[in-house]
Amino acid sequence: MNTNDNLRRLVGERIRMAREAKGWTQEALAEAMGIADRQTISTIESGERRVAADEMVRFIAVLEQPLAYFTDPHLVVEENVFSYRARRSVADIAEFERQARKLIETNRRLRAVLGETPPPTFTGVRGLTKTSPLETAGMVGYRFFVNWQLGDPPAHTLRQAICEQHHVLVLEVDAPEGVSGAACHLDDGDIILLNRREPSYRKNYTLGHEFFHLLTWQQMPPEKADLEDLERKPKVEQLADAFTANLLVPSTVLKRVWDAAQGSLRDRVLEVARHFDVSGQTAYWRLVNCRYLRDPNRALLNEDLSRSEERSATPPLFARDFVRRVHRAIADGRMTVNAATDLLEIRRDELERLFSDQGLNNPMST
Repeated sequence: MNTNDNLRRLVGERIRMAREAKGWTQEALAEAMGIADRQTISTIESGERRVAADEMVRFIAVLEQPLAYFTDPHLVVEENVFSYRARRSVADIAEFERQARKLIETNRRLRAVLGETPPPTFTGVRGLTKTSPLETAGMVGYRFFVNWQLGDPPAHTLRQAICEQHHVLVLEVDAPEGVSGAACHLDDGDIILLNRREPSYRKNYTLGHEFFHLLTWQQMPPEKADLEDLERKPKVEQLADAFTANLLVPSTVLKRVWDAAQGSLRDRVLEVARHFDVSGQTAYWRLVNCRYLRDPNRALLNEDLSRSEERSATPPLFARDFVRRVHRAIADGRMTVNAATDLLEIRRDELERLFSDQGLNNPMST
């Protein structure tokens, strides 16, 4: 397929997406455009018919999108592809989504200039629906622990396994306080974003939770905002929690760790939490569900189970492989420094520090 064919199909697909975002039928768009019949819109959207310059001007006005929306293949224009794990108090979700879309655009542009092919897509897991028992989701999580041979604790190898086994791009980002992370489900490669300023035990849980949503997006798309502090979570989020708890705290390892833990009940629960690098509340409910604690142990539940140890250092932005690709694009002359700083929305000195933090030389000084 030549460049003209690709552009024709891209423009047609983007016109369809913009039309559907408005909730319009092809007939409604034809009427708004002053086109006689729906069939003309159909042939444009399918890429069979080229859009003339004067028609493009009208599409821009009628669909209220800039020219780049219709012609730039790297822009993230897909709808309903984000799910955020956040608290109800967060007010900056829209800005965070804008930043997330910019990072996805950066990844697509890097892929283009470096000549990379999109990663293979995965089909997810079968047999899980909104009517599935929580125990079934838990068993699926445990199967991933076993099949991937994650070791003890699973949290320390989970990220690498998700990246290698399912080709998910996992990036550490700066997010508003109260946003733990997000899953982005895309046809050309899925992405998980983690708030790098949160402690590791929260990021571990967010990673497993958002991975579940990527696995089950087709069967049960998550809500755009997964609010962590709801008293009664939607069934999809309950299934995600069951999957993640069994993945990060597998029952076969939990018994050994619980039996070896010493001190008061609270001390033992927190020792389990530290061993698996999960929160105290996660460790508590996992022990309850495995019947090592009474359900519920009211006295213990009322105690402070938060982990108060010092947080580990904030990791560098993004991920080493991602930063290496930016480095290679600049070093090989395939991307300008200005383009990289604009895409990543950082200053030149911050870009230099980004390379230094990942142990890379400064390609801008050679």
